[in-house]
Amino acid sequence: MTGTDVYDVVVVGAGLAGLVAARELTAKGHRVLVLEARDRVGGRTLNESIGDGNVVEVGGQWVGPTQDRVLALIDELGLSRHATYNEGLAQVEFGGRTKRYRGTIPPLRPVVLADVAQAQVRLDRMARTVPLDAPWTARRASVWDAQTFDSWLRRNVRTKGAREVCALVCQAVFAAEPADISLLHFLFYLHSGGGIDRLISTVDGAQQWRIVGGSQRIAQRMAEDLGDVVELSAPVRRIETTDYDVTVVADRRT
Repeated sequence: MTGTDVYDVVVVGAGLAGLVAARELTAKGHRVLVLEARDRVGGRTLNESIGDGNVVEVGGQWVGPTQDRVLALIDELGLSRHATYNEGLAQVEFGGRTKRYRGTIPPLRPVVLADVAQAQVRLDRMARTVPLDAPWTARRASVWDAQTFDSWLRRNVRTKGAREVCALVCQAVFAAEPADISLLHFLFYLHSGGGIDRLISTVDGAQQWRIVGGSQRIAQRMAEDLGDVVELSAPVRRIETTDYDVTVVADRRT
């Protein structure tokens, strides 16, 4: 397929957001094209086969309470979810040692637990002041966005152990280091997810359910419905704008 084609909207990327956008625009009667650089859809969701029709997810895995839009989408696509397995002991490597325990928080020295608790109370309280529809309008948005979560930890958490626990929470929830996330984004995400406890919990938390067949099935089902609207192995090389139109240049067409 070569040459120049005209569309109402060109969506770059066939991850969850791109496919939802294409789906809603197509339903409204717009002529839409989705260009995806990879040879698959799904973005940061990816199922890897382990044989016998089973998969392991090597990207995003879970859905939970407060994630109302994706839960509604799962139901609308005719997909099913099941409870995350949550029996037995938890295990964590902390301070160079492996510990097994029950509950959410690993066994720690009382002074470290107290320090973690005061940090959590402060962070949850700050998070509630961040508007979910416009986080940049929070009263202290400019101050919080000018620092990382790591810099806040170094100033406000006294014990090394508590800072390590908070860093572990950040790594588990964001798949990123505290130094790589602005404090404002961290607080916005806490507020949207219902606070630290809910974000790190399984039962009634962000890890409560998994998708039957793997989380990539959400994107795959949307792509199946969209059909030829989605074009794979089509990296966008350049986007040019004028007062009248937008030109999207991919390998095989413009």
